[in-house]
Amino acid sequence: MNSNIHEKRFDKQFKTLESLLKTAAKAKDPGLYLYQKNFRAPLFQLEALARIYTEINDDPKHFKKLLNQAKKMEDLIGQLDYFAVFVQQYQSRQDLPKAVQKHFVRHYMQTLKKLNRRLEKKGWLSGKRIRKFRKVIRKADLKVSSEDNSKLREFYLKEIREINEFTNNGRVYFDELEAGVHELRRKLRWLSIYATALNGGVQLAETLPVNQRLKKYLTPEIVQSPYNTLPSVKDKQVQPLLLSRDDFYALSWMIDQLGRLKDRGLDFTGMEDALLEAGQADDRKTAMLSAKRYLKLSETPVDGIFSEASRLTAQFFKDQVLARLVIPEDLH
Repeated sequence: MNSNIHEKRFDKQFKTLESLLKTAAKAKDPGLYLYQKNFRAPLFQLEALARIYTEINDDPKHFKKLLNQAKKMEDLIGQLDYFAVFVQQYQSRQDLPKAVQKHFVRHYMQTLKKLNRRLEKKGWLSGKRIRKFRKVIRKADLKVSSEDNSKLREFYLKEIREINEFTNNGRVYFDELEAGVHELRRKLRWLSIYATALNGGVQLAETLPVNQRLKKYLTPEIVQSPYNTLPSVKDKQVQPLLLSRDDFYALSWMIDQLGRLKDRGLDFTGMEDALLEAGQADDRKTAMLSAKRYLKLSETPVDGIFSEASRLTAQFFKDQVLARLVIPEDLH
């Protein structure tokens, strides 16, 4: 039986995951293999689809189950990546206490063990998990409808409204890294991942007149990024949702900048935590001073990160990027 566009979107990610898992099952360390092969990327795509269809489908329970399993696996690989970066950066540093280096290695190995256990226990390596996912999609009985485009439009607009609320329309001043700066980046990043995961269901279009305020965002790195080239429309069933090309590029720029700030902050707080847990600092203040020394910083970066993230967010909203991202239906 021929699949419709909705089923094809999920099937594309299932096939990517199946291919990686099939090879991983034969590897000496399946979890490490999947981490190195960027198994997280198709999981993000699958999560994105599950998030969308949970909202736009009349029976969301099917997609909630899929989302829950995909997210747990993706989160675990994210944790592994977090500790892998520290291990790679600091394992050869002669000036760093051995106890701190061992801290990062221990957490990396513990997380890798958890990943391999989950891959085995939850049927990822045997193929059972993806078969269950396919069964979920069959049960959902997805149909092509003339309302698909309007449902997708409302989904995007709803996500944007939630970001507006989270940032108080750009007037937020951040004072938390994980629940603030990092969370805003996550919310913005989903808008970009949705566009790719929909596999032709979203297209970029030039809007006139050109918004001169956006020029600062349109760097060669952003404009030429493969992540900003969306899959083309290959199915006549699809009536794509149109997003403003330059505003989409501006969104990508903002995600990148917040990511850089987030990484700087996590590098510092991760070192603080390691110093405390490894018994190399008696309290948070001592850990902060030691982290500055080991990271060769003249000042604590966190306050500067909050200030810069707040400034970027205020300008981003002043430039009305999200307000213009979804092109109105009457301009199609």
